[in-house]
Amino acid sequence: MRSLPLPIYTLILLIFLYPWFLKGFYLGNVGELNKSVSLLALAMAFGTPIYAMYLSIRLRQTPAADDTERSHRHFVLLGVIVPSLFTLIGVILYMLGMGMMAELFVYYTFWAIAAFIFLKSDTRDLSAVKTVPASLRVAHGISSLILVVFIAAHLTNHLAANWGGTTHIQVMETLRLYYREPLVEVLLIGTFLFQIVSGLILLSKHADKASDGYRTIQLATGLLVMVFFTSHITAVIGLGRSFASVDTNWDWLVYAPGLLKDPWNVRLVVHYGLGVFALLVHLLLGLRVVMTAHKGEKLANRMFWVCMITPFIITFFIMKPLVTA
Repeated sequence: MRSLPLPIYTLILLIFLYPWFLKGFYLGNVGELNKSVSLLALAMAFGTPIYAMYLSIRLRQTPAADDTERSHRHFVLLGVIVPSLFTLIGVILYMLGMGMMAELFVYYTFWAIAAFIFLKSDTRDLSAVKTVPASLRVAHGISSLILVVFIAAHLTNHLAANWGGTTHIQVMETLRLYYREPLVEVLLIGTFLFQIVSGLILLSKHADKASDGYRTIQLATGLLVMVFFTSHITAVIGLGRSFASVDTNWDWLVYAPGLLKDPWNVRLVVHYGLGVFALLVHLLLGLRVVMTAHKGEKLANRMFWVCMITPFIITFFIMKPLVTA
């Protein structure tokens, strides 16, 4: 039986400790743990999916030797979803009336099953790589344009919180006149679902291949965004609007004691921070693919790095009012 490479053991340890990193950050925020240790715990929480992405980039530079190595790469790539997966589990179990112990049980069970599926030894030759019609990639890209309009408006709404929660609510109420029209809302949710399904199919095609860093980051951010969207829609429509019957506005989002001093809400710092950043990077990488086809790879790569400042700036100014409210 082939032993796992040390970096994969490291990732497994980080995934196991992720809920406790969040716990450490929370304890520091309420004065029960040294602030430096608390900030280190937050850095480790952010570092868990980032390490998974870094390791994926390293492992995918060359073709997999066999199905075992390919499966290991799939597990590593799956590691990027940790923050949004933990949030999604929490939202669903909260609606079921279950607490933190149930969350940990489901979280660890998920990763135990993933490890059993992807980390078992299999020395068979590589099976054939799946093929996906080019039309699906085109449809995925076109449908994303519909969402870009909504996402741009939604992010602008969150940026408005830098001028206060009242401003955020005023902008939201104006935008809701459009995107909460029944037909528009059904179209948006349907498009989100198509993005998730088509994204998974495209991911299954490309995940088996060797790829450069750009492609691997596109796969990783796409996978994270899929779980982020699922968690966000479940929280807003399932938990907020249907289960709790509350207005899912700014007051609901930063409900006392806020993101930093609530043992459940603290997970949202990493969930929102990485989710928004991954979404913006994924969109930039999609534009890079289009530009590569029309203007060449060299110019596309240069423009990608020039534009990379944008996700950092937008994410910072979205998170700033959230964590200081």
